[in-house]
Amino acid sequence: MTEIGYRYDVFVCSNPDTSVGAHDGDCGDWHRIEQFWNYDYIKAFELATTLTHAKVENHSMASGASYTAFEHIAGGGLCADCRAARGPLISLHYTDKFLCDRCRRDHEQAVVRMGLSDIPATYRQVYPPEDAQ
Repeated sequence: MTEIGYRYDVFVCSNPDTSVGAHDGDCGDWHRIEQFWNYDYIKAFELATTLTHAKVENHSMASGASYTAFEHIAGGGLCADCRAARGPLISLHYTDKFLCDRCRRDHEQAVVRMGLSDIPATYRQVYPPEDAQ
């Protein structure tokens, strides 16, 4: 029988290197370590934050569609805009990308100035389970 709802698969990068920048390129070798269903997605995100480089893929059992719902790199990912600083994965209005604080603020101000939105870019504040409040 096929499950109905959403499956959240946690994938970990096989590169064990924890040095800054080790995961800035294309980490092409991933393996699934855990699955969560429906409203347990936050547990998948929390697990990902405990790993050096992990992502959570969301799969709709009804449509078969999937996408990366969350990604974590210890110390932050390389900023997609300035390529000099690090920051969390930011959910923009049109895509998700790693942005440092300065570039995130610049993006928010530009969007508001252009009148496209007054909604700021956001990131999922997810903490390892032992730090969760």
